[in-house]
Amino acid sequence: MNSVIEEIFDSEKYRTENIKTSEEYKRLQKNANKIYCEFIATLNKTQKQLFEELFDKFTAMQAECGKTNFIKGFKTGLIAAFEAAADV
Repeated sequence: MNSVIEEIFDSEKYRTENIKTSEEYKRLQKNANKIYCEFIATLNKTQKQLFEELFDKFTAMQAECGKTNFIKGFKTGLIAAFEAAADV
């Protein structure tokens, strides 16, 4: 069972396609895609399969890291809010 914070993270509002990205991110994404396509073109079938599997694992790791950081940041924000309210 997911925690309430995980449910917030997994909601439609936080889906990647719903988050506005910066121009710098778009520039980096375009450049990365170009390099990726050029690199993939140099590989044979077996190498492509291995690389795609590796790429998928790294992508899953990044997603998990993002989720963990979101949860930690959310909890830290709540603690800060409670501390601030206690000082009032």
